[in-house]
Amino acid sequence: MIEVRVIEAPIWDFGRRVTFDMSGEAVAVDLADGKTLFALTAKPMDGDYAVHVPLKAFLEELNRPTREAGGGSPDYKAWIDRLQRQRASAVLGPSDYPLMVVFADPAKPSSVRQLDASDLGAYFGDGVKLRRITIQIVEDPVTRSISTRLPWLSKYRRNHWKVDGKPYEPTRFNDLKGAVGPGNFSTEI
Repeated sequence: MIEVRVIEAPIWDFGRRVTFDMSGEAVAVDLADGKTLFALTAKPMDGDYAVHVPLKAFLEELNRPTREAGGGSPDYKAWIDRLQRQRASAVLGPSDYPLMVVFADPAKPSSVRQLDASDLGAYFGDGVKLRRITIQIVEDPVTRSISTRLPWLSKYRRNHWKVDGKPYEPTRFNDLKGAVGPGNFSTEI
């Protein structure tokens, strides 16, 4: 469960600006044989993934009043306020799916493996398929339990390590183990 916050801030001499912030955790999906799929809150090259995807998913609903009024500049704050009241849901397109990973051993962060959303059966066995990912606006609180599943998260966060146990380096984004770290799993630790 994540929370996306809308922050309206004044910009000196330019009016107002709307920015977004996110807190929460990866979604953990328990599957057969004790295996767990983690849908991460950030992608290696898109740390704001969890903010952008809901906005994109709900864009059609957000744009409707602007189109009905004959166009013009969108009022993002009004859009978000209206959307929050609607408790809407949306189905993500495959290009908007989160980064999905599993651990051969959840106690060993370096055992992480990226999954192909279009071929989950390759890891979980024949018949396991992803039919859709639906996101929904709810009033439930942000979850804070991922560290019970992945007890190494706090230590890795304190040390600024990625799952390979090495510090962050911008040149390692092409390597899953050098790109994924605690921040991809939670903002709550």
